[in-house]
Amino acid sequence: MTEPAKPDVSENLSYSHLVAYLILALVALLWAANTILARATAEEIPPMALTFWRLFISALIFAPFALKNTWRHKSVVRQNFWLLNGLAFLSMAAFNGLVYLGLQYNSCYQRKSVTGRATNSHNVGGYFLRTQ
Repeated sequence: MTEPAKPDVSENLSYSHLVAYLILALVALLWAANTILARATAEEIPPMALTFWRLFISALIFAPFALKNTWRHKSVVRQNFWLLNGLAFLSMAAFNGLVYLGLQYNSCYQRKSVTGRATNSHNVGGYFLRTQ
């Protein structure tokens, strides 16, 4: 009696790794493009207007994907409403607004240097603020 052929797991695993690395590269590319576009439009578009339109368009694009899960977990969202909104404000609106404001006076390279250090401080702060 012959055994059924087993699928080659290594082929699927290498493909999923490739996709993961491509998505990570895309994130870095989009983040760099964000900085370059913000610097290029610093003279024409006010920083807070750029922040508003960036977040508004992002919300429109991602709403169809996020609303179903958000509605399913509405009790958790309602329970943590102020925490979620406070973190969203600090992480997106305030951070990007201040970065865009800074890009009016500094180069993209200086902004990336500061952002790189901020990432390390976030990791250290997250380590101390983690919950069990």
